[in-house]
Amino acid sequence: MTLRSYLGSTLAFALVAGPIRAQQAPRAVVVARVDSLAADFISKTHTPAVSVAVLRGSDTLVMKGYGDASVDPRREASASTVYRIGSITKQFTSAAIMRLVERGKLSLDDPMSKYLPDVPAHGRTVTIRQLLNHTSGIHSYTSEPEWRKRWADDLTPRQIVAFVDNDTLDFSPGTGWLYNNTGYVLLGMIVEKITGEPYATYLQHDLFTPLGLRQTSYCPTRPTDPSFAAGYSSAGGTVKPAEFLSMTQPFSAGALCSTVR
Repeated sequence: MTLRSYLGSTLAFALVAGPIRAQQAPRAVVVARVDSLAADFISKTHTPAVSVAVLRGSDTLVMKGYGDASVDPRREASASTVYRIGSITKQFTSAAIMRLVERGKLSLDDPMSKYLPDVPAHGRTVTIRQLLNHTSGIHSYTSEPEWRKRWADDLTPRQIVAFVDNDTLDFSPGTGWLYNNTGYVLLGMIVEKITGEPYATYLQHDLFTPLGLRQTSYCPTRPTDPSFAAGYSSAGGTVKPAEFLSMTQPFSAGALCSTVR
């Protein structure tokens, strides 16, 4: 299971021209095509809402929402609807790590144990680079049946990693590839260890604020701001509220929120 699969069925997309030949098409044609694609997607997948942006160079061709960000009470989606962006969070975690590399705070070939000595590596050396590129061999906690039972609990990053403490490695570090959420939780823990700050605080002042990402943040577990989309799941054509998940759990592998803007 990836983090995307449990974050609900309301989505945000940012499209860069190509798939609908926006480079050549008149604006009205692009807008009509996107409107049609969004309506078709909502109809076929029973997704409550989609927010879409289409850019051509510096020209914004489409920036709008479709459907309902909340079904009950009803709130229409817009370009400013805030969604959980799931595993796109990993891009921000990677950027945070690479900024620390640029500043000489760590090396990509440092062993994980240099910063997290209490995390079992089963006698193997796991490097920062291997955590980043999913070649560490460490088992992904989202594949653990026991984790599925704890979704509602507020857990620390170390408690999340502990789900796989006793698991053997999936393969010897560096010899294979397997998508891995545990690796990115470990990277968030390393960010906190080196900076002495909570992951969310560090990303806010080092990435979000300087880049002008005013609608990007660590997701609240129970958002009260009406700009946040509600989470839904769909089964057999029926949409229902998604099962509750504490936002402590995706952490640096999948707990950021943002808008299509």
